[in-house]
Amino acid sequence: MNKITQMAIVLAVLLTLPSTLFAQRGKLKIYSEIPNVQVYLDEILQGVNVTNIYDISVGNHYLKVLKDDVIIYGELVEINENTPTTVLIKNNKEIQDKLLAAKFKEIQQYKAQKIDLLLEQRFITTTSGNTSSEYYPGYYSILGSKNPTSNAQVSTTSETKTITDWFITQGGTKKISQQEFARITNDTATLNRWEKWRVESRIQDSLANIKQIKKSKSNKVVMTVIGIPLTYAGYKLFKTAHNNYEQSGKDLAILGMIFSGELAIGGSVLTLVGLTSKAKGVSYDYTRIYNSYSVESASVVAFQYNLNLKKSLGLPEDFEPKQ
Repeated sequence: MNKITQMAIVLAVLLTLPSTLFAQRGKLKIYSEIPNVQVYLDEILQGVNVTNIYDISVGNHYLKVLKDDVIIYGELVEINENTPTTVLIKNNKEIQDKLLAAKFKEIQQYKAQKIDLLLEQRFITTTSGNTSSEYYPGYYSILGSKNPTSNAQVSTTSETKTITDWFITQGGTKKISQQEFARITNDTATLNRWEKWRVESRIQDSLANIKQIKKSKSNKVVMTVIGIPLTYAGYKLFKTAHNNYEQSGKDLAILGMIFSGELAIGGSVLTLVGLTSKAKGVSYDYTRIYNSYSVESASVVAFQYNLNLKKSLGLPEDFEPKQ
């Protein structure tokens, strides 16, 4: 086979090959300020956080970038043979608004669970004073010294007090106690401290309760011991006065019966109370333990809780719903 024939065969083979083998190829570089994005080229997934796509045919191609199933970039890009094509995806307000618009459910959940502190401050100024008389030392005018010709001297003192009132809410509508606040925010340090205080207070209150019960029992015994003899003495005196009604003076006998009757009745009542009364302790309110947050300490805990809530819902750290 001569050279001419060989060249003809090679030429025929080359003519039958796809034209794509000789097409010009280029490269695409992607820079994204937003993490965890999905990159598509001509609707074909290239991967997550892809920064370079190689061996792309020269010409226009459709580049699409998604974040949380939201298209944050979708443009035609031109691929050149010798110069890489560069695309920058910035994390600007337009993209953030687009991402937030797709998180309606998460925003509503954040609004419902968000913790807030409502604060009110009132300033009260109190002015006190007296008007001392120059002519009558030790006496003060109750009318003051409004007359410029008066010889009285006025001294006044002003004091301004700040009254702060605050409480905790969840979801903007529900007022919650400090105990609920600690549980919702999982403030374990405060919860453990409260539990320690509760146990210590319960021990102290139990000891005080035992003393109270012992005191009640002692009172029962005293009332019973005193009441029985008084009842008996009253009965005997009444009987003696009644028997001597005819012998002694009537008035004296009547007084004796009245006195002895009252003595007997009083002793009976005292005995009855002593025998039937129950020794009771004292019930204590432990809610006093659960009010130890200050505005400052509660603000720190609430801020961290809201921040963690936004992270768990995929919302920006600086996101706050409009009032």
